This record gives sequence, structure tokens and C-alpha cells, in this order.
Amino acid sequence: MATAGNDRSSPSVGVMQDAAPAQAFVAHAQPGAADTAVASDEPFRELFESIDEGVATLEVLFDENDRAIDYRFLAVNRAYHAVSGMGGEVVGKRVSEVLPDIDPSVIQRMGKVALSGEPSRFEDFIHPLHRWFEIYLSRFGDPESRTVIVVFRDITKRKQQERLQVFLLSLSDALRPLVDPQTIQVMAANLLGEHLQVNQANYGEVWGEYVHISHSYAKGSPPIVGALRAEDFGKRLVDGHRAGRLQVCADTTSDPLFDDQERKTMLAAHIGAYIAVPLVKAGVWVGLLSVLSILPRDWAPTEVETVQEVAERTWAAVERTRAERALRSSVRID
Repeated sequence: MATAGNDRSSPSVGVMQDAAPAQAFVAHAQPGAADTAVASDEPFRELFESIDEGVATLEVLFDENDRAIDYRFLAVNRAYHAVSGMGGEVVGKRVSEVLPDIDPSVIQRMGKVALSGEPSRFEDFIHPLHRWFEIYLSRFGDPESRTVIVVFRDITKRKQQERLQVFLLSLSDALRPLVDPQTIQVMAANLLGEHLQVNQANYGEVWGEYVHISHSYAKGSPPIVGALRAEDFGKRLVDGHRAGRLQVCADTTSDPLFDDQERKTMLAAHIGAYIAVPLVKAGVWVGLLSVLSILPRDWAPTEVETVQEVAERTWAAVERTRAERALRSSVRID
């Protein structure tokens, strides 16, 4: 398990907080341990082979200056690969072989625990694996030992939900003081585009056969603005919009929704993947919030949820300002 991040002093819920069971697992996992293992440790072995958390034991490798330069996988439990997302056999290999782009701070963290004997508990995002983990590290053995036990679990969904809630709060704060519908649409598109790190994010209003986009957040591609004939991008796609269906595409070059001509239109518009949330009122398609990627992209469920939430909040804010404007106009007439 590759790790990096800030230590936390508070206990981690769900991660093993006592190294003793893990030490028993390590003792059994070492070559030749079966001949010397004590029967009383067998329940610990069974526990670590059955729990949902991933467990690994690592031998930290140092240079002549006691600087950690690598570590080798000694043993992993059955859940290790599923929890970490790492494919292939790792036992016996160095982390530099398994993850060549590993951050050096990861190895230094392991070295610190191996040398000091002080356990470490923290949460961190592991870039090569694209996952968040809650992690517990502990040295195994006497003070001269360089073996470290790792117990961890995947908390990616929780962290994504936390990040989503923080973003939605900031979005609401940004939209609340705005009184112009166009300004609201621009602000929402810009914040959404930056948050998801997409190439385009835009809100369009539907007038007849055309979608009118006055502003598009754009990064790395020309902004899509103006009046666009909706069916040029795919009749079945537009039928879905008119029916009010959320539509998500990870790769426009292979999605069976499009024919060859529609694919060419997508390519010309630099659309390789998208999430599109339509607004339907009284059975009529009136608006569309979209985020676009030049390259194919496997959208995470929380990214799809984010676009849906932004669409709902943007439309609510726009309707609020229009209603307030209509009320003011009515008062002036009276």
C-alpha cells in the first residue's frame, strides 16, 4: 500500500487500532512460520484473512545514511488487492517496481515508523491509485526490525461526498446575492467547470430547435457559445433531453447512441465525453446544463451527482430572480 499525507492524532474509526492481531498475521505470513506458529495465534490469522480492511507487511529498505529509499512487500491478506485497487502479485516486489511514480514521501513515512517504532494513523489520497484511504502503520518486531504493518480501508466515497458538500455550500453562497439570471448561469458554469476540472461547462436555454448558450466555461478548448441546432448532436440524444433524462457518455467515439455523422459533429466540437442534465417544464424541454471533456472520461458517480445538484440549484436561483423581477415590475405598474 502506497501512502502519503498528514498524521492524525485522533483514532480512525474502522481501521484496526491495535497492532497485536496484525503482528500475529505477520508471524504466520513469514516463510517457515507455519512450523513455529502457536495455536493461540490462529484466530488472528483467520481474522486478517477475512476482514474487509487491507493488510500488508513491508520491509523498509535504507541506504548507508539510514534514509528510507524503498520498501518490499512481504505479505498481504486476501482483501488487499480489492481494497487498494492494485492488480497483479506484489509479494516479494519493491514498491518502486509496482508503482514506479511513487512519491518519495511515501517511502520516508514508512521509514519513520520503522526507525522510531511510533505508530502512525492518517487519511490520504494516493494519486497512482486514485483513491482515498484511512491508514494505520506500526512497526513489527524489536527495535532493530525494519518491518512495518499497514492496515487500511478505502474511504474514497466518503471523501468525495465531503468534497461535494463543501462545493455545494460554496456554490449556494456565491449564487445567493446575485439578482441577474445571466450572471447566475455564468457563475454556476464557471464554478462547476473549475470544480470538476473539465474542458467545458455551460448552461443553455432551448428555443425551438436551437440551444442558445451565451457563456461557456472553457479550459483547453474553444468555448461553445451561440445558437446550436440541437439535433446536429444526435437525434436520440435530443429525444432523451426532451424526455428529461440525465445523459452520461464516457466516450463519444464508441457510444452506440451516435451515428457516424453525429460522431463527426462531436469531434468537431471537441466533445469526447459529457454529462448533460436537461430541464423540462410542463413537459417541454427548456434548458440544459452540460459538462464536456475533450478526451474520453469515466465519470465518477459523485461527478454526475454534482452536475445534477448544480443544475437544480442554478435553475432554482434563476427562477427566484425572475420571479422577484416580475414582482418588482408588477409593483411599479400598480
